Amino acid sequence: MKPTSTKSPYRKQAIQAIEKMARLLDDEWIHHEIETPVDRVLEAFRFDTQAPLSITHFHEVAAGFVLQVFRHAKRLRQELTEPEARGEVMRLLERYEGVAASGYEASVCDLTQNIQIGIREILTQMAATIKMEEREKHVAWVMDRAVDPSDWCLKCALTEVLVEYLRPYLSSALEEKTIPQLASAWRDLLLTHIRVQNVSRHLESKQNPNAGG
Repeated sequence: MKPTSTKSPYRKQAIQAIEKMARLLDDEWIHHEIETPVDRVLEAFRFDTQAPLSITHFHEVAAGFVLQVFRHAKRLRQELTEPEARGEVMRLLERYEGVAASGYEASVCDLTQNIQIGIREILTQMAATIKMEEREKHVAWVMDRAVDPSDWCLKCALTEVLVEYLRPYLSSALEEKTIPQLASAWRDLLLTHIRVQNVSRHLESKQNPNAGG
């Protein structure tokens, strides 16, 4: 339900900005436009599974996968050189979460010492990291475009509206804070609002499966 009071002259602008950002940050849209293309590249990607396992072979395969992602799955398509692709592989593998450790060395350790983890499993985790990073970039882009970081009045108005939307879900500690005290957290409040909307829509669709048809 939209708030109806007019506590701030920026209120209408804030409500419009929230609605626009919520549309652009819709989970289904992000999944379809940002995550699914990466999943398609991963599913279609083929490499020589019979080749002797070596770090050199692993890097060649991983670089080939990264080239395909940048060429076919990124929102902003990009043609990487081979050295650039290898550098991107190293960067992604620094974010690898292994069985007992994390980082590049953990990926090599898992690949060479854990029989349950092969190149395909590591590529899958690289794809998950790419999707997460692309989602984060999109979220930041939407918010930066919608709200001037220097516009304190609009950020306060956004916070005021979001607090009203989220009042049933706020902790008592947050309830005690003033709008200016919460204004720096408007991005987190917006993402929480969007998550609540997504959950509500999901529950409504389960309760009324024929509502859209």
